[in-house]
Order: sequence, then C-alpha cells, then structure tokens
Amino acid sequence: MRTLVMTALLCACAGIAEPAPGGPPANLTARPNPDAAPAVYRNGLWYVADENGVRFEAGDRYQAGGVFVATAPDGADIVDLSGAYIVPGFGEAHNHNLDGPWTAGRGQAYLRDGVFYMKNTNSVNSVDAWAAEAWETPGTVDIAWAHAGISVDEGHPEALYRRIANVYRLDPEELEGDVFWDAPDIATLEEKWPAILATEPDWIKLYLLHTEDEGERPLAGLSRAVFARAVELAHEAGLKATVHVNTARDFAAAMAAGADEAAHMPPQSVQGEEDRQRYSLTPEMARAAARSGFVTVPTTALIEAYETRNDPERERILEATRDVQRENLRLLKEAGAPIAFGSDRYDGTGLTEALAVRRRGVFTDEEILRIAVETPSRSIFPDRAIGALSPGYEASFVALECDPRDDFAACVAAPLRRIKQGIEVGATGAAQAD
Repeated sequence: MRTLVMTALLCACAGIAEPAPGGPPANLTARPNPDAAPAVYRNGLWYVADENGVRFEAGDRYQAGGVFVATAPDGADIVDLSGAYIVPGFGEAHNHNLDGPWTAGRGQAYLRDGVFYMKNTNSVNSVDAWAAEAWETPGTVDIAWAHAGISVDEGHPEALYRRIANVYRLDPEELEGDVFWDAPDIATLEEKWPAILATEPDWIKLYLLHTEDEGERPLAGLSRAVFARAVELAHEAGLKATVHVNTARDFAAAMAAGADEAAHMPPQSVQGEEDRQRYSLTPEMARAAARSGFVTVPTTALIEAYETRNDPERERILEATRDVQRENLRLLKEAGAPIAFGSDRYDGTGLTEALAVRRRGVFTDEEILRIAVETPSRSIFPDRAIGALSPGYEASFVALECDPRDDFAACVAAPLRRIKQGIEVGATGAAQAD
C-alpha cells in the first residue's frame, strides 16, 4: 500500500493556500493567454493534493484563455489525454542559466522537462533588458528575476563573474552595479538602495558566506549587520529576501535576521571532519525554519558535478558530502520545514534537483512529487494561480505515462505532453533520465 505524505511534510505545505470554492484564493492571479483555443481535456487522471496526501482523480477539465474554467466553453477543441497522469508544471528555484539570447536552447530543455517556471537568483542587469522581453510568454519559461545581488567587493559572486565575463561581453573591472552591488557598510547600502530598487527586482538576493569567521578575516559576503539592514529594506519595499548561505551558521544567521529563503542548504563539499561540523544543521535550526516558514532550496545536485573532476579523493568527498546532505534533509523533513527544488547547475533544471534529492533516500516518491509541484508557488511566483488543476488556475500541466507516486524518476523521464497556459510546448525530446 502506497505511503501517504507524512504529517511533517504537510505542515511544510501549509503556507500554500488551497483553492477556495469556485476558484483560487483572492491573493492569487492567473495570467491569461488569449491565443489559447478553448479546450475540453478528457480521459486524464488529475493531480489533487490536500491534508490526506496526493491522489489522482478521473474526469474532464475545461480551459478558456489559458485558464481552467468550471464549464465547457463554446467551440472547444476536444483533447484526449488517453489515461495520462496530469500534474502541474514544475519549477527551478535556483539557477542562472536562462537570460540572454544564447540561452534559448536551454529554455527548450526546461520545457521538455516540464519545468515551466524559473528563479534567476543573480543575473546581469545589462542583459536582463533583452531577457525580460524574450521570456515569460506562454511558449517560453516564465522567469522571476533578482537581477544583481548584494554582496561586497572582491566577494561572491564577483570572482565568478570575472571568470565568465567574456560570455556576457562584460568588462571584468566594471561589474559593480551590473552583476552585484557592493555594500561594505549600512550607509553605502542605504545610499545605493534607490538604484537597486530601480532595477525592479522580483525579490532581493543577498550573500552570507562563513559568518562564523566575521572579524577574523575578510568576508566574501555581507556582514551580519549589513545583511540584517538589507532584509529590513527588502521587506519595507514589499520584497522577499533570498540569501546565499555556505555554512550552518550562515543558515541560522539568515533566519535570525528574518530572511525568507536559503538559496542553498549546506554543504556543497565536505573535505573533512571540520567541514562536517561546519555544515551540519541542528534540530533547532530545522525547527526554527519550520516555525518561520523559512524556505530551503537544497541545491544538492551541485555536488554531482564534482563527479566529472579528476580528483583522487573524489569518491570520499562525494560520499561525505552526501551523508551530511542526507542528514540535513532528514532534519528539515522531520521538522516540517518548507523545501523547494533548485539545481544551480548550468546544465540542469528543477527536475535535476528533484532527482538528486530523491537519490538521497530521505523523501518518498510522493513527497518528491509534491515538492516539485509546489516549488513554483512556494519560491518563484507566490502570487500566481499555479500549482493546481482547478477552475481559476492557469491551464498549465504535464501529462505523464505512469503514476509518479510509484516511480517518480521513470514517470517524469519522458512526458507525453506539456501544456502551458493552454498551448502545447516542448513537444519533442525526452526529459532527463535519473
């Protein structure tokens, strides 16, 4: 008998409003698509999630203008789903691989994976002007933008962008204000804040790295005092604060300052016992995340890229890192802390991360499915009517050949159809294999 989603995970999902009778909650808005021909979808098994877990219900669904409606519209096309399992589109809650025109091919890979929504957690302001018009259409991936994040000179992500400046045709000596904002103190942060808001970010990206070393050596991210003020300013502007963290102390400091989301879960690489201690979350940290609704995007898939490196210690490092990742995931799950999937890999999507977390063996396939479905509304577009398949929600879904609660990896490997806002997308090619 299939295991139902555990109570702890359901608690983590409690922050996502359930559809109200007759439509989604008033705080959610569906994006219409006037180019979508009205349709009646028949012979599908439709995803439903509630306090009792996930189930699939037989029946018809109706779409007009890219939005599910309660009754069949006039002149509707009949679309036979042939008994497929229908789930809402997935999301990628941490990546940087969709922006300029050269990334259009990656966008097709997202659609083939059934990943319709992406959170670009640090981008290049001078590129985003183009990107804003190229994406976020019914036929492409919808992207939420942080634009340039807030850090310090010579810290992260400046060094990274120096190495890839040629890709964006940037002057590596003129990155401040384009790929990051240097905020060495509160006065500087407040002086630059109007310019930061002028880029119209969907939320604010902040950087904390090794805060336990503050005062002993130069930090590669914000000081705790500047970070706390940045969170205050973000919230005053009605924006959430997502934070890059490296260590468990960073994770705790981010929560203490009232941030909304960790863009990573420690660790990314465990070299020895000292790293194991530095990167291990505590039960209290996990419980604090659950109490505050602090979302964790684990990015466990990052360590998988290490497998391609020529390092004689590779296997030992991989296994040690996976062990700490596994334990941190277990603590978050048992506490009921909210989780979203994001890979932070240029060759990946949110599905890459869902499969990596699955390989850690902490969550059941039903739980992996539910997190994957709820990632877009939890982390990327919390104000949009997405993530459910009922009237008033966007008519965006992925048709799977088999029940993903039984074998998530096998069922998502080759979606039968991908419908986004009422139109077919990414119809060729298979999604990623496990």
